[in-house]
Amino acid sequence: MSRFHVWAGLAVLLLIAFFLSRGLEDADRFASVIGLLFMIAMQAHTLTKAQRPEASDTAAEAPRRQRGRHRQRISKPAAIVITVSLGAFSCNVAGPSGSGNRNSPYQCGIAAGTPGTIAPRPALAGGMVFCPVQVDDGTGPIEGPFVLTGQVVGRHPEDLELVLFVRVDPATCDTEGERGRRGRYLLEQVDLHAADSGWSYLDDLGDHPPGVTFGRIFEYATMSPQSLRAMRGRGRAFGSGDIGDYELPPDVRFLSRFEVPPGVAAERVPCD
Repeated sequence: MSRFHVWAGLAVLLLIAFFLSRGLEDADRFASVIGLLFMIAMQAHTLTKAQRPEASDTAAEAPRRQRGRHRQRISKPAAIVITVSLGAFSCNVAGPSGSGNRNSPYQCGIAAGTPGTIAPRPALAGGMVFCPVQVDDGTGPIEGPFVLTGQVVGRHPEDLELVLFVRVDPATCDTEGERGRRGRYLLEQVDLHAADSGWSYLDDLGDHPPGVTFGRIFEYATMSPQSLRAMRGRGRAFGSGDIGDYELPPDVRFLSRFEVPPGVAAERVPCD
């Protein structure tokens, strides 16, 4: 094995460790690119050696040149092995659209495109994969209280709390034509740190049956444990300025969101 192979291997290992420390999104992006780049570098190295002019071999040079040809022959298989390995690593990490096993650390239990599913955007953020969310097991349009089932996989943030907010889509109204309250509500009953990374939530329409025709926007976010403790138990809307009853904590960071469309009702009036 030449010095080139040794140093190239060490460089790849260091880059993998670096991107893994940055989280799944960067690791996935890295794994998708580095395999191709490494393949190109290996082939360029092989071609450069193959194109060197050869003088007539002396007795002392013949064994050395034979070893050089052997190294050229193994360069391509080695590059293919490394590329395939990194490709497999990329597939294991990037699991937002895979069906797979719900207990796998990097695969979603609900596949994208399953009936009644909504894809969070972005699907990758903060080193986590935000899997498709299913509404009422995909049984049909919302006509009353509904259940959401979702999953967050990957490395959860250290020293931070992962939470879910909901707010009413301001472009929608209830069956009586009234707009919803502005501001975000913390869904305290949703545990995003469950052992299997799955979660579910029963939306009871806020005990307001006419609200079935509200569109709802759900948002994943992180905050400090101190900020979460300060928000718990208030049951009011949070926002900024004149939106909501309380100010949002300054350390809230929104990562991803998904929108549940308005439900249907037999009778309703136009929005005010």
